[in-house]
Amino acid sequence: ITCAAPSLPAGSHPVRLWAGGTLGFSAAYTVDVPLEVSGMAPEAGSAAGGQAVTVAGAGFDVENSTQNEVTIGGSTCAVLNVSSTRLVCLTPAQETYGQREVWARTLSMPEPTLVGTYQVEETLTAVISWCSPTRGSTEGGTLLTISGDRFGNNPTALKVLVGDAPCSSITLVTPDTTLTCITSKPVAGAGAAPAAVMVYKAGGASELATAGARQGGVWFQYVDLWSRSSTWGGADPPAEGDSVYIPAGVTVLLDVSPPRLVALFVEGTLQFDDNRAQLHLAASYILVHKGGHLVAGTAEAPYPAESSASITLHGDMESPELPTYGAK
Repeated sequence: ITCAAPSLPAGSHPVRLWAGGTLGFSAAYTVDVPLEVSGMAPEAGSAAGGQAVTVAGAGFDVENSTQNEVTIGGSTCAVLNVSSTRLVCLTPAQETYGQREVWARTLSMPEPTLVGTYQVEETLTAVISWCSPTRGSTEGGTLLTISGDRFGNNPTALKVLVGDAPCSSITLVTPDTTLTCITSKPVAGAGAAPAAVMVYKAGGASELATAGARQGGVWFQYVDLWSRSSTWGGADPPAEGDSVYIPAGVTVLLDVSPPRLVALFVEGTLQFDDNRAQLHLAASYILVHKGGHLVAGTAEAPYPAESSASITLHGDMESPELPTYGAK
């Protein structure tokens, strides 16, 4: 019996013979399809990763892209798309510079195939050293200044991300070393944790063909500003005599000195803005409970000596007491 085999991904495939409706030789024979690799481009890039690399060849699993695997220096190159003749993946970050082996396989292959080598180049790696400010509104609109090296001199060739959210209106203040951009709203579900700041330099016509900047521990935190109406559901910020509740999972940055409050209940986080010269919080009752945080500096980053943060509790002998907690 002879037959024309269908197009199959690389790996071992069982051969089964049907005769008269009966399944025979179900495990007796296999056909091995090799992964044929003809090249890879580009062959060099940034240590920060984020570059789209194309592996040309045949035998990729087109039906199920998750069955394809590419590694660069032992780290996974995340598969973006696959066709019958090529696979595109996004390079991983690397800790050091130098040459890396690139291997490819389908998960049904017993052993991977050597694709070639990829050079991690210091000269292609932009470096971020700091950004300012390090916090801004969840509504976006914060002017962010980023300093580093090897940004180039063409702002249209740059892409900046804060977490997964784009930072737009990129301007090169100083070629290669300093740029500014305007933050957008964070992506849904991003949470209040600090987000990594990344700069990408275009490496080709496709937006995916980019080389990232070594991030260097630079972070930006999206917070709700006390002074913004968006923090209060579109209403004005709290007025004198109001009571305020900050729920769990919400971080509010105290960027103004609010009028005297009756009560402040914090189950999320209220953080004094250390970029302000002077801040004052006044209330009759302040209750921080259920895992809440009232923050003015940390052990790692003490509140600046040139800034002032003060809290005043108001009350007298006749002030009503809160159950369990009492009063001032």
